Amino acid sequence: MYTKRQRWVPFYLKPTLWAGMSTTQRSESTNTFFDGFVHSKTSLKQFVVQYGRALRCKAEKEFHADTKSFTKMISCVRYLKWRNKCKDYTHLQSLRNFKK
Repeated sequence: MYTKRQRWVPFYLKPTLWAGMSTTQRSESTNTFFDGFVHSKTSLKQFVVQYGRALRCKAEKEFHADTKSFTKMISCVRYLKWRNKCKDYTHLQSLRNFKK
């Protein structure tokens, strides 16, 4: 593998590894994920506990956003009878499909 390093070394040394996301963007998104849960003096044990809390909090926020999006009706910009009928029909169909 060492002899083939010209192929794998550049991959690991690139500043962008994940779909064009730079290393700075990755660390910033990680920082926002842990905001309010960990700080510089957090012990490893506390980190594990806080990581679980952060995951639960994120899952709960996603659940509430999903629930809100399923119960909220989309308003039409222009009033057209056929558009409103289509909107109501598709909304009801999506709810029925989701319940199945």
